[in-house]
Amino acid sequence: MIWMDSDTLILRQEDKVIEQILLNPRFLHVSRDFSRGISAYNSGVILFKNAAWVFDLLKDWDNSTIENRPPNLWDHGSDQKVLCDLILQRDPAGKFHEAYEMVVFNTDPRMMDENTFLLHFMAYPTGYKVSWMHYWNANNLDFQEADFLDRIKPL
Repeated sequence: MIWMDSDTLILRQEDKVIEQILLNPRFLHVSRDFSRGISAYNSGVILFKNAAWVFDLLKDWDNSTIENRPPNLWDHGSDQKVLCDLILQRDPAGKFHEAYEMVVFNTDPRMMDENTFLLHFMAYPTGYKVSWMHYWNANNLDFQEADFLDRIKPL
């Protein structure tokens, strides 16, 4: 199962990134997050395998987020932080989960390059997010390395 936030675009649909990740024997696949002081991983794109370990983790995550949800969904990492804490408590050595750098999948636009597979507009204000998603969705079909620097500008 793949969880993917709605503010994520698949840029290179012909790439076999997900298939390659799923060859890894671990049960859960996540990307590291910018906010390492708040949460270790970004919950915007997660790949889950069908395993009891994953089922138990998801069940506990659901129960924990209901019990401990702050008033604002994104306060202090909210459900993402709860998930990260559960993963690290249950699997500190990484026997059951794999954490990838953002450039593998679930990539923030500030880290993208010509090989970016999933572009995730995490933590962008809605106005920017919608505009940038429309732009990349409309213009990325002919993405070429040569014009990369001309097509993305820092915020």
